[in-house]
Amino acid sequence: MKQPMGGTLRGVIERLDHIASFDFNAIWLSPIFKSPSHHGYDTSDYTRIEPRLGNEADLRELIDQAHARRMRVILDFVANHTSSQHQSLRAALSDRDNPYREWYNWSRWPHYRTFFNVRNMPQLNLSYGSPARTYLLQVARQWLEFGVDGYRLDYAHGPEPDFWVDFRRTCAETNPDCWTFGEIISTAEVQASFAGGMHGTLDFLTCQAFRESIARRASPLSKLAAYLEVSSQAFPPDFSRPVFIDNHDMNRFLFTAGGDERLLEVAITLLYLLPQPVIVYAGTEIALNQPRSIYQDGAIGFDESRVPMVWSDQNRLRKHRKLFQELSQLRDRYHSFTGARWQCLLVDDQKQLALWQILVGGQPVLHLAVNLSDVTQTITHPGSDTGKAEITLESHACLIFKANF
Repeated sequence: MKQPMGGTLRGVIERLDHIASFDFNAIWLSPIFKSPSHHGYDTSDYTRIEPRLGNEADLRELIDQAHARRMRVILDFVANHTSSQHQSLRAALSDRDNPYREWYNWSRWPHYRTFFNVRNMPQLNLSYGSPARTYLLQVARQWLEFGVDGYRLDYAHGPEPDFWVDFRRTCAETNPDCWTFGEIISTAEVQASFAGGMHGTLDFLTCQAFRESIARRASPLSKLAAYLEVSSQAFPPDFSRPVFIDNHDMNRFLFTAGGDERLLEVAITLLYLLPQPVIVYAGTEIALNQPRSIYQDGAIGFDESRVPMVWSDQNRLRKHRKLFQELSQLRDRYHSFTGARWQCLLVDDQKQLALWQILVGGQPVLHLAVNLSDVTQTITHPGSDTGKAEITLESHACLIFKANF
């Protein structure tokens, strides 16, 4: 790349009405703190905003404008490591006995440990009582006092688990309504072990299941159905698992689905019926694609999926906005499907058909029929108030209907 891609805080402010029109009620910003990189995941100063993104006045206006629209603002918080340009590392490298040496983990001075061997991302020492730990807790408090509403915790598996307990306590003391969720790419049991340190974790497991079964159609629907019936069992009832189908570190769902917007709509529909907070990667709401895979020879890595938004096609915007508004209204009607359970009534892997009923409070409230095949098909419902019923579905489509049809 010749120059960084991406927007600014001012740009987000100017598009708040677009975001609100899709009935989103929160904005998660990728890192905004001062950083030498375009992605911002190596922080050189946690107390300052990266100048190319804006300044404190811009962030203040963004928070105020978002709150006026009943939207929260969540910041990406990188605690595991800093930038190699952070003044604390520079000081630590200047002298073996410099007190800033305690801020980092070392194999042997002056050789510091890093995030996945990335030289410009030195790993912080966040053990109990360490000065770096104290500093990050102060920073978290500072931005909550400024007005942000929560944090997405980058690579939360890195720091000591007890650090997150302190972090959550600090956040709760500063803003009792603060919401924190971590990036932990691991088993359900490992994710659940962080329950005392954060409100929840990003649901990479469901993301992977959706991408394999719906986007790639490489995994049978019966496997997805079996997963959805047990996916929440490892977690405490109050543990939040924000669910998504793509993010900034993977190929976009639409690209993975071969550009098929019908499959994207199926995935979004299923996503909104889950009893979990929903996260939509910027651009996915308008079916934004990407030119090539992040893994392709000559690609620019993750930046292939971090393409700029397309604002010019108003017909496209209206079409997709309608879907999100309808799904959002459905979630509101059933209280975000809190405590809901999915029960598979029918699945046919050969025909790529599935039928679920969604139960709230033990009672069926909705049915969902899915056809991932390349042809129009009819599903015979195993039972209804009037006996058997037939549902005809076009290819790569789904249909929601009431349980007492």
